[in-house]
This record gives sequence, structure tokens and C-alpha cells, in this order.
Amino acid sequence: MFESDTGQEDFTIDFEEICNGLTALSTNLTGLQSFLAVMPATVLEEIYSVHGQTLLQSNVRNFLNFTNKKNQKMRETMAEEPDKFFAYNNGLTVTATDIEYKKLDSAVKINKLTNLNIVNGGQTTCSIFFAPREKTWRYVDKIDLSKVFVPMKLTVINSSKETDEEGYEQAEEFKNNIAQYANFQTAVINAD
Repeated sequence: MFESDTGQEDFTIDFEEICNGLTALSTNLTGLQSFLAVMPATVLEEIYSVHGQTLLQSNVRNFLNFTNKKNQKMRETMAEEPDKFFAYNNGLTVTATDIEYKKLDSAVKINKLTNLNIVNGGQTTCSIFFAPREKTWRYVDKIDLSKVFVPMKLTVINSSKETDEEGYEQAEEFKNNIAQYANFQTAVINAD
């Protein structure tokens, strides 16, 4: 913990080992590493089972369980229309402090991410993790996470204290802004 740049123990997720890497599109923004990927629910479930709440440290909400109507709908979609989950879900907004990837023809293959943090999408993550484990729900046996996929937007923020204190503070502010702005979604009511 003392040697960590982030105030927590650093961890790396090896996507190459888990799922042969995540294919993603890379942006061409100067000085900014951002990627769009498709996260298989089976992979999200696996990394949450290993890292748990560590993945959600910058997330603004705790899991609201399945009494929340949005989480109930996600659970129902996983059971009844898993192939439509990707289209219905807003996805994950995540940050990481480091990335290892391989360039492909028109995309990249993400092999490793260090300090993955889900800044928006905690309800989605926990719904995917807990829905197949909710033994009291009558349709739990219908959930097949291999058919569920989630959109994911990744921004790599190099927030190493080794650069300089000002650069570190700017990186942390940027990460906080991503979390804040990703959560400025307007609620849609049924009348809309």
C-alpha cells in the first residue's frame, strides 16, 4: 500500500489469460488513450468474483439489489432476451492506470489492464454477478451469461506519482471528472 500510486494495492487483470484478450477500437486523440470494447458478461463476472468491490472504488453508487426496478429489468433481460442486453444497456465506463495491448489491422487486442476501475456501470456489473446466484428468483436457471455482452468505454489515465505531483493531481482530477460526467444521465420516465 505504501508503494502504491493510487493509495490501494495495484492489481492487473490479464485478459489474455481470461478470454484471449479483448478486441477494442482505439481513438486517435493526442495524449489520450481511449478505447471502445465489448465486455463479455462471463469475463465481467469472473473479474468481479476475483476483485469484487475493488473494481468499484470510484463508482458513485452501491449495488441496489433486485428491489430496484432497473436491476430487475437487467435480470429479466439476462433471462429472457440475453442477446438484447448489449442494445438495452448503457454499458460500462472504466478507467485504468496502465494497458498492454497488441495492434491489429483495424483494432487492438487488450491483453492487460492495471487498476481497472468501473466508474459507471456498477449496477450492471453487480446485476451480472448476482443474478445467476439469486436462488430465490424463479427464472435464475434461465440465465446464460455466455449470451450477454456489455458495451465498455475505457480511458487509460497514467496517474503515477513518479512523474510529478501536479501531473498526478491532474490525472486524479481527470479520473474524477470521468466518473462525475458519466453519471450525469437524465432519468427517463415511462411517460417519456
